[in-house]
Formats: sequence, C-alpha cells, structure tokens
Amino acid sequence: MASRGSTWRKITIVAAARLFGVPVVLHLHGGGYRLFVAALPEGAKRLVGWMFRRADHVMVLGQGWREFTRQAFQLADNNITVLPNGVPDPGPAKADGKDEMARLLFMGRFSPEKGVTDLIEALGDGGLAALEWTAVIAGAGDMSARDHHRLHGDLSGRAAVPGWLSNEQARQAFSSANIFVLPSHLEGLSLSLLEAMAHGLAVVATPVGAHGEVIQDGQNGLLVPPGDAPALTIALRRLIIDRSLRQSLGQAARRRFVAKYHIARTVEQLRSVYDHVMT
Repeated sequence: MASRGSTWRKITIVAAARLFGVPVVLHLHGGGYRLFVAALPEGAKRLVGWMFRRADHVMVLGQGWREFTRQAFQLADNNITVLPNGVPDPGPAKADGKDEMARLLFMGRFSPEKGVTDLIEALGDGGLAALEWTAVIAGAGDMSARDHHRLHGDLSGRAAVPGWLSNEQARQAFSSANIFVLPSHLEGLSLSLLEAMAHGLAVVATPVGAHGEVIQDGQNGLLVPPGDAPALTIALRRLIIDRSLRQSLGQAARRRFVAKYHIARTVEQLRSVYDHVMT
C-alpha cells in the first residue's frame, strides 16, 4: 500500500476482511507516507490508524518506517516486521574494462521526488566539465523546460536520455554503467538502487526512506543530503576521478546486496510472515 487512493482502497478491503474473518497483512511501500499522514485531518488520521491496528501484521521497508508506524498508529513491536525489498541476482559483474571511464546512470521518474533536477544541475557544474564521463538519464515523466534545455544544450553529447527502458534495456544499462546516482527527496526503498548494487555499481544516493540503512557512507556508497546539488557534484567528482574508489564501493555494494537484498531472501522472509499470520 501507498498514499492517497491506495490507502482509501485498503481501508475498504481491511474492513471487509475483518467482517469475514480473513487475516490481513499490510505491506507499506509509499515513500511519501509520512507527509501523507501528516497532512490528513484528524478524522482521516484516526481512520488510517484504525486500518493499521486492525491488520494482523504490518510489514515495512526499514527500521525508520518501523518506528514511524509504531508511533503514528500505536502498533505493538511484535506486529511489525521489517522486510526490505529484494531483487534478482544478475551474477557478478564481468571484468570487461567498463571501469576505465566513468559512466553514470540515473533510472527513475522525472519528478522532483527523484531529484532529477538536482542531478542535471550537478552534471552542469563547471567542475565536472573537464573530466571524462558520460551519463544515461533513463526514465519518463514531466521534465521542466530548463532541465530539458540543459540536457539537450549544455550536456548534449555527454548525457543520453533514452526514455523509459524495457527490462532487457535496463539490464544492459546497469551492465554498462559503473556509477549509479539517485538523489531522491522521498523514497521507500528503491528497487533501482538495489539493482545497481546487485550489478556492483558505485552508488551515490540520499539518506531518505530506508536508503540510509542500505548505504553506509564511504563504505558501500556515498550519501549526500537531498536537494543539495553542490554536495552531489562533489560526490560525483570523487567517483569520476577515482577509479579505485568506484571499484571498491561497487564491490562492497554487491557484497551487501548478496547478504541482505537477494530476492530469494525476501521470499523466505515473506513466507515466514504469512506462515505466522496463518497459524
């Protein structure tokens, strides 16, 4: 479930399920759910709280989300499970020389929440102009006229904008890149971030949602404050000029993926929650 219409639909489903004695598991994914709840009138907040408390179990994407649901809806700790997203393992990255030059990849919606404007501003910084790099900014959505002008003007020839990618195209984009950048302002836990880690890319992200629990700054990626284009420029510059740092962070990111975010591990955790609820 997520914000707005998703929540109101789930309230109806939870009410019907309780009426007929059907167990309910809520799995919260919406990156903007804190803001959504905070903006609700008191009556609507009580209704949302009722839905969460009537569920037999609640699953969330990280410890921060666990604390939010516990406090916002007065849930017992043993009724909440942290279940991060998982993605399939593409296999270890091949040593094909792709780390010789910095190749950046952004994959997501073209929206303020994903920080695409911050990325375009960072890439247009004069401090990066003399460095060797290329970028792929893949996704769909509304882009401001200013961002569009920069991409097809100042950054033309350095940044490709292929649109929304198919699954196979996305796999190829991950395989070709060595830096993944996702400067989001809001997130639950990004699947594209986990896919980048699975492919062994050096990650630059923001500590929003559960991202700060996945990426340890300087150990398996770099974290920058959301909305801070100068800090993003500095982080990207570090990775562009330092091949060994790119490689070490990418290798650490893949190890973290294998240990925590493989889809098989997610499936087992999910099965255990449902087994518990059904017994």
